[in-house]
Amino acid sequence: MMIQYGCCLIWTFFGISLTWCYMNTDIFKRVLQRCAQPYLNYRDRRRGVPRDRRVRRLTQPPELVSTWDDLLDGVSTSAQWQKRKEDYRCRFLELLRDDCKPAIPPLDLKIEQNIDVEGLYTRLLVSYNVEADERAHAFLAIPNHRPGPLPAVVTLHGTYPRGKERLAGLEDNPEKALLDHLVRRGYVVIAPDHFVAGHRIPPEKPFDTTQFYTKHPHWTAVGKFTYEHSIAVNVLLTRPEVAPDRIGVAGHSLGGHGAIFLAAYDARIAACACNCAAPPFRHNPRVLDWARDEWYSY
Repeated sequence: MMIQYGCCLIWTFFGISLTWCYMNTDIFKRVLQRCAQPYLNYRDRRRGVPRDRRVRRLTQPPELVSTWDDLLDGVSTSAQWQKRKEDYRCRFLELLRDDCKPAIPPLDLKIEQNIDVEGLYTRLLVSYNVEADERAHAFLAIPNHRPGPLPAVVTLHGTYPRGKERLAGLEDNPEKALLDHLVRRGYVVIAPDHFVAGHRIPPEKPFDTTQFYTKHPHWTAVGKFTYEHSIAVNVLLTRPEVAPDRIGVAGHSLGGHGAIFLAAYDARIAACACNCAAPPFRHNPRVLDWARDEWYSY
């Protein structure tokens, strides 16, 4: 009887503790990480994983009053900021493995389809080279009866197989039809396929990057989509209607990631709008999702 009573007390205490930890999410995560760490260390030792490659417990990032505090620490003049910015850019390009990208081929821009939409704008389906053996497709929308030059926007879709069609308002959620909304407001807009969606869906499934890494084992998917989105800017600049100094980028979800990266990558981007993409990386509780090695590997 005493043993049963003792067991009940233990389980009750355990249940209360677990519930309290769960209600305090940060504490719950730290408890799980601390409990799992001995097993992860043991597993890696048994597998012969070098010490510097073993899984390490995540630590909580420091609290910052503003993310700018970190970026501008020790910077007090414009010259110091220019030097710091160049350092950040070099580190950013290294992260993308930009040195592994192929040479940009001749654009060879072709118009595959030309449709007038309600007399308000012209929607072109265009294709163009992004690698020597690879072409991208995009919708390019141009307002009718608008004096130029006009501002332009690169719109990037999320993880939806027919993303450019959704951006054009041809299917799915009309709230995500960025191309249609913006061109009606006087912008020239391009909506390219992501390189594992639309006209280039891999045989495995949409957004699977296996074949990309087979072809480019030393590059990154983030580097690839950023490189291609920069080529979409080249496409915009073939149009006489576009003001070269008034080009922006906007995207949702994965397209929001792309907007952030393109704005940092291409100096021709003057404005960036990112929706539902990612919190600051150092304060992202799911930051390890950027290191996954299946389906869409960044």
